[in-house]
Amino acid sequence: MQAADLIDPMIPALKPGDSIAEALEWMQEHHLVQLPVVENSQYMGVVSEDLLLNLPDDDRPISDVMRLAETVVATENQHLLELI
Repeated sequence: MQAADLIDPMIPALKPGDSIAEALEWMQEHHLVQLPVVENSQYMGVVSEDLLLNLPDDDRPISDVMRLAETVVATENQHLLELI
């Protein structure tokens, strides 16, 4: 099984212009602690609930905090065991 096979279309992806508040709502609604940030089908990174909850202004866009986010890289052809 490769990374591309693991993508769940039901998990929402954030856009850089989405607010921190929107991201936290989606995480709560889908019972997730991390969400990917995607722009024009290009993966930009992943933000975590812990990071977003510690920010003072939840009206700010996600793009303002991407430099604080974890760097997670995976290619679509990587095997499941490599991802783990």
